[in-house]
Amino acid sequence: MRHQGNRTDRDDGEILEINQVTSYFAYANRTVLGLGMSTDSE
Repeated sequence: MRHQGNRTDRDDGEILEINQVTSYFAYANRTVLGLGMSTDSE
């Protein structure tokens, strides 16, 4: 199924892939913050 929006024309597979990548980065970010890690150099 193709979804036609204002600026995009994506199929279900592309939407799923975008969702999965975004979810992974959100998960990784929460994990790092939850462990109290910092990306700043010391």
